[in-house]
Amino acid sequence: MTRREKIILSVLVLVALAARIFFAWQGQWSTDPDRGIVSLMALHMAEGRAFPIFYYGQPYMGSVEPAVSALFVRLFGASGFTVCLGTAVSAALLVIPLYFLGRRLGGPAAGTLAAAFLALGPDTFLAYMSSPRGGYALIMLFNMLVLLVAARLAEAAWQGEPTRRRDWMAMGLTGGLGWWIGPMVLPALGAAALVLLVALRGRIAKAG
Repeated sequence: MTRREKIILSVLVLVALAARIFFAWQGQWSTDPDRGIVSLMALHMAEGRAFPIFYYGQPYMGSVEPAVSALFVRLFGASGFTVCLGTAVSAALLVIPLYFLGRRLGGPAAGTLAAAFLALGPDTFLAYMSSPRGGYALIMLFNMLVLLVAARLAEAAWQGEPTRRRDWMAMGLTGGLGWWIGPMVLPALGAAALVLLVALRGRIAKAG
């Protein structure tokens, strides 16, 4: 990356973070029941009273989002705003893998445009990206990470170069954590599998 690209990406991340923190502050008094579950879990984790693997009453969704929110509750105290910070920060980080995926597929301009579009977006999108409702921000982040790692592997495989062990490990880690958060990671895993099947062209990948 050039220095100019690093500055542009940094600015976009800061814009995304500022927008999401603003919406987190605006919506901190929401009485949405899904948010209530996350708040309760984050409080229990921050206080060391419980460390649930799945959501209370929803055993198909992992507790990653409440764990991230619990970190902010632990650092800044319990409030509706600090619980929302876990979602807001996770959603802002989504800009980074999207930029690199767009850059890999279409060049720096494509990466910048994609990241700039995601940094803000419509109000409804920003509301979901700043309010804990079941891990939507984190599942989007891991979907993007899965696709980015798949693109790295596919590029090497298509060119007949050895794929990196660390990339395969990253694929397993991001896919596994994404599946723990929720089954909505399946579309990204399916797309990654199809891209790799095409790139490998019937060959067995050699990890270097």
